[in-house]
Amino acid sequence: MTAIDLSERLTKLVREGLPGTPDEITLDAHFEADLMMNSFALVRLLARVEEEFGILLPEETLGAFHTVRELASIVEVLISPPSVAHTGQY
Repeated sequence: MTAIDLSERLTKLVREGLPGTPDEITLDAHFEADLMMNSFALVRLLARVEEEFGILLPEETLGAFHTVRELASIVEVLISPPSVAHTGQY
C-alpha cells in the first residue's frame, strides 16, 4: 500500500465520522481544532482504523497523534511488515 492510498483511506474514515460533509480534509487537519472531533469521536475513529487495516492500535496511541498525517504515520508503521535482520545464514 502506498502512502497516498493510506492517506486516502484514512481521510475517508475521518470524513465518515464527522457530522455533515466537510469539503476537504487535509493531512495537516488537526482533529480537535480543525475538525472539531472530541475524545469520543477520536476513539470511534481508532476503532474504525483498526477494523479497516486489521491492526490493533496500542492504548497510548490516543494521545500520540493530533493530525491525519500523524495518524497515518502510526498506521503505516503498524501495517508495514517487520524488517528481517540479517543473520548471516542463507
